[in-house]
Amino acid sequence: MARFSLQQLRGLALQPLSKAVRPDARTILREASSSDSRSRHDIFLSYNHLDKEAVLGLKTLLELHDYSVYVDSESDPQLDPTKVDEATVDQVRRRLRASTSLLYATSENAEGSKWMAWELGLGDGLGKRVAVVPITGGMGTLASREFLLIYPEVREGPPHRPLEVRRPNGTVGSFSDWLRGE
Repeated sequence: MARFSLQQLRGLALQPLSKAVRPDARTILREASSSDSRSRHDIFLSYNHLDKEAVLGLKTLLELHDYSVYVDSESDPQLDPTKVDEATVDQVRRRLRASTSLLYATSENAEGSKWMAWELGLGDGLGKRVAVVPITGGMGTLASREFLLIYPEVREGPPHRPLEVRRPNGTVGSFSDWLRGE
């Protein structure tokens, strides 16, 4: 089926915006996650902070399907991405260990992230289920990194299976089955 478009995810991001007046996507993510006291999540979302509006849409989409989603510095407001120290790294490690999977939201901005490749490698090394979520339709082209080709890709599915996973061998299955390890 189709990859997620930037326009589509931005549209989903507007759903929470239409319910209340808030300054930006970062504030919405922080407010939504401040009430999230879960110690475990289904999904650790790895992304470039320049894509925060699309990430809000992706998070909204995943939560509509009853998945719990961890968004790093947004879910942990005490983290300051401009002041990285050992405590920051330890918190990200703890959160990833406590998540079932890692979704790598790749866009044209992904290559500019200093954290995403590290999070991907850590998630893979910890034996987490790892998949790539390509976000297309921004300015420029989607940057491809050949190491991403070894991971399954999350896409929109047909109406009876809204999210699906396309594995590198070409087989396609439901996202929920993939998340359960099936």
